[in-house]
Amino acid sequence: MHSAKKIKRIGLFDSGVGGLTVLKELLDLPLTDFIYIADSANAPYGQKTPEQILQFSTSITQFLVTQKIDALVIACHTSSALALPHLQKMFPELLIIGTIIQTMLHTTQQTKNGRIGIMATQASINSHLHKKELLTINPELDVFEVACPKLVPLIETSEKDMQQIEDALQEYLLPLIAQKIDTLILGCTHYPLLAQEIKKIVGDEITLVASEKIIAQTLGAHCIGNSEQQKNITFYATDAPEVFAQKAQLILGAAVAVTHLDLNTYSHSEVESQLNLSNTIL
Repeated sequence: MHSAKKIKRIGLFDSGVGGLTVLKELLDLPLTDFIYIADSANAPYGQKTPEQILQFSTSITQFLVTQKIDALVIACHTSSALALPHLQKMFPELLIIGTIIQTMLHTTQQTKNGRIGIMATQASINSHLHKKELLTINPELDVFEVACPKLVPLIETSEKDMQQIEDALQEYLLPLIAQKIDTLILGCTHYPLLAQEIKKIVGDEITLVASEKIIAQTLGAHCIGNSEQQKNITFYATDAPEVFAQKAQLILGAAVAVTHLDLNTYSHSEVESQLNLSNTIL
């Protein structure tokens, strides 16, 4: 049983910085080690085919298994939608947690009028997994989906254009607001980075639901240990690790060391963010 195992080493992956919103929530858990992989060479996942996403997710998981992880968090809705069942079948002894199923259960408990909006990547929307899970829990719900292909590239760019982001959010959110939703699922781990901008558009009447805290609660049930233990975090990026290091520092509030990872050969060379190294997360 997964729950009987003491978890001391957690692997996480995403196509970029979005999964860091999940990592931040996990830092309070009684864990000792984290390994985070940003598959920046293949970002954004939302524009890739299901076959490509399955290939990327499998390669990353295979690498993380060689790093002796005890559990895997797919810190990406797109990979969760398209690769989770395959990975669970391929690695039956590994506790693997995605972003969708528990989040959808939580969402059904939040809505009061039964009208729920979903904003997600194109690949996630094409899979309709968020919607299917919601309707499996409660077939009486009215669920409205909007693909948001512009958002992840805008979030991942080094020089954020807030006007472009606001215009894109208006384009995606106004049709959902018109459907009189009272609950909005942020169906990509990048989107909580825009929570304030989203809230300005949808207002206080609409509840935002993201997966980060729910993942932490789910994983916490499997954790044994002292939350004050030092957290050792290893970061990998499959492309431009120095760029990822700079983005990660802005999100985590500390400089990080990032290692380049070639998933084909597992060869790597370490680079470090040169910013504020006195405040480094190890």
